[in-house]
Amino acid sequence: MSTNKSLVDPELADGPLLSVRPVAARAFEPLVERLETAVRDDGTIIVEHDLERDRLLADYRRQFSEQVIHDVSYNLQRLWHWAVALDSSPASVSRVLCDARIQDGFRRLDELRRLLINTDAWSGNRTELECWQAIQQFYCDALALGDRLLKLEIGRRLRRRPPGKIRQIQPTESASAYTLAQAVMNTFEQMLPNVLHWRPLRSTLPAAFYTFTRGLLPWPTYRWQTAAGKLRRMVTSGALASLADRAGPIVQLHGRDELLADDSLFERRTAKTLHNIVLVISHRHSMLDMPILVDVLHGIDYGMWANELYFPKSAARDPCLVLVKPRDRRALSATLEKSAHIIINQRLPLVIAVDGGGPYLMYGQQMRAKRGIRLLIDYLNNKSRSTKRRTYVVPVSFDDTAGFVMGLDRTIKVTFHQPICAQDIADPPQPPNPKLINFGDPLLNYLESLFLANTGQVRHGWRTPSVIDTVRRTRETRSFDHTIRGWIRSRFQPSLYDLSRATDRQV
Repeated sequence: MSTNKSLVDPELADGPLLSVRPVAARAFEPLVERLETAVRDDGTIIVEHDLERDRLLADYRRQFSEQVIHDVSYNLQRLWHWAVALDSSPASVSRVLCDARIQDGFRRLDELRRLLINTDAWSGNRTELECWQAIQQFYCDALALGDRLLKLEIGRRLRRRPPGKIRQIQPTESASAYTLAQAVMNTFEQMLPNVLHWRPLRSTLPAAFYTFTRGLLPWPTYRWQTAAGKLRRMVTSGALASLADRAGPIVQLHGRDELLADDSLFERRTAKTLHNIVLVISHRHSMLDMPILVDVLHGIDYGMWANELYFPKSAARDPCLVLVKPRDRRALSATLEKSAHIIINQRLPLVIAVDGGGPYLMYGQQMRAKRGIRLLIDYLNNKSRSTKRRTYVVPVSFDDTAGFVMGLDRTIKVTFHQPICAQDIADPPQPPNPKLINFGDPLLNYLESLFLANTGQVRHGWRTPSVIDTVRRTRETRSFDHTIRGWIRSRFQPSLYDLSRATDRQV
């Protein structure tokens, strides 16, 4: 029988063997060092146009795109060679490449790889989301394929379906699988890595129940501060620490008390702001960052920017919650007006995620900064022009939620960085130049670079995740776990959490 190379790119199947591609942490040192030039002698920050910083940031984006494409190609090639070897082995119980599930798996992986090759994730919100979903789905499918190949290798007789009966179930984007149970598990693992080790009664269920009931019953208002108290239990209950098998605190907080004690920014007696304060946060993991954020902000009154897709409609009635409608320019003026009301009239700091999206768990990369922060800063400046209130940007970095999940860091360091006065931030070029990174906006480029400098990448670098090594290691590990939780885990394929925790990289 032919090995049917049409299932994958022939150049990949027959081409030179790819190898693991490590990128040392020192690769990021030039950009980290370049940020120091923005610090004045008195410690304040000035954000100017910086061609060298922008060049280094563009080079980072290029390197990361090349790393992702290399890594998916490496894993697809290794899986293909493994399947061909099994198919031609005299000990094989049946022809492996005749298996419809395996054929479908290779076709899907090849399609997703081509999508990642042909799509620029940095060019816009839609392509960023498309690539994130593609990389998530690629590794879910690759782990499913590797798990099936391993079972065939050890002689397991598996249920086979004809090609016409092969289909995937997709409860959410980027989590589809051949069975409903696996698809649901992929969905949960995407939101909460290693979900079976969480303590749902004390951590996740209170917040989930509150959000669900407010979505089901439209008359009670969804209150962010109430939800935040429930989300915080994911940290205070020890559920988050269980990811690292730790009993003690895992969040290290820096700079918050110094910020609140600044008499030029906050009124000491009431804790109200004396100027416009915008807390701009980075995203290292879409779901896990939120309970960490509400934990470090506990005891502070603040407003919150939030994507309306993830909140009940009644949340719009919360006076401290700004629901943002992505890609809806008609709602932009109302969004900015409510933000200004919270910041200027209520005199509260406002939290906004400037690089929102879904980071790739195996890397914890820095995503591109979004233009919303520039629109908000310009709007606040115009609103406060005739007053004594100035606008300050306070970057808040999470260093590093992804590194913690990967087992590279034992704690997560949250830092409130030096406030940046809007008067010290250069204006973007007019008209915006689409050929420049972030259209040449110095604020976006500075924030993206700063958050990159506060990630595990600058300490650990990158390393190619290995699907085959993960499925072998996971099977061996689970064979020693005789608990109920271990039995449940054995019913499912290895997860992206398993893939991200390479044993040779753990601390």
